[in-house]
Amino acid sequence: MVWSEYAAAETSPRLSFLRTLHRAGGGISVLEGSLTTTQDRLWLLATTQDHALWTAGVTYDDTRLYTTRLDGDGTRRELAAGVTALAADDDEAVAAVLAPGAAGTSTTSISLFHDRSGGVLTGDLLMEFEHDSSAEVTDIAVSDDVIAWTVEPAGAEPGAGNLYVFDRVGDDDSVVRLGDGVVDHLRATGGLITWTSTDTAAENPTNFSYLYRATASASGYDGPDLARFPGGSVTASLSGDRTAWLEDGGARQWLVEGTVTPTLDRG
Repeated sequence: MVWSEYAAAETSPRLSFLRTLHRAGGGISVLEGSLTTTQDRLWLLATTQDHALWTAGVTYDDTRLYTTRLDGDGTRRELAAGVTALAADDDEAVAAVLAPGAAGTSTTSISLFHDRSGGVLTGDLLMEFEHDSSAEVTDIAVSDDVIAWTVEPAGAEPGAGNLYVFDRVGDDDSVVRLGDGVVDHLRATGGLITWTSTDTAAENPTNFSYLYRATASASGYDGPDLARFPGGSVTASLSGDRTAWLEDGGARQWLVEGTVTPTLDRG
């Protein structure tokens, strides 16, 4: 687990710190000191089993991606600039890197970073694609089976976007047309994907969460399957075949957990 701390406003210099804790001997151990200290703000964070990754910069639009080992050896490496989305699982991380272009188009590259023997995090370019310059990859998720990302209007502005799913083990690449909402909490495990969408332009913004069985092995059908979590004002998450969602009823809240099965009962 990694997290960032930002020094209080009256502190000079106003520093940011990246810290970590891990399980040890049945308990939790906190690494003395910080993994990194910088005068830049820390924005996006992710962790593999051996490495922490983060973006740092004065503003969100001007950042660089760095990594260091979680054992606190102090060696910091720069991996990329212009990262708009970052995610990781046990042994790999994925990042979306934006390169502004001309004539109203931009190019985003998806890079995959692997934990290698010897403690080195190495990167491979997975793909590149062009899109309208008013949009960017706003969220990304990775599992052993899929890599998923959203392309939406930049700056968290409401507007129609798309969810793209790259099938890493088969031929079930797919696209989901998103409504006029800002997507957050994108998660992937196996061939399952969840996300939460909020229509920020609505008078009373409400969260809706979705479960996407993106591959045939996850859906139990020849193609993908999309379902909405029950209830209103729902925020959902996913780990393995287990899912949980929080429904906010205003005066009361409900936290529900469940197991995802490969096939829906359509009777």
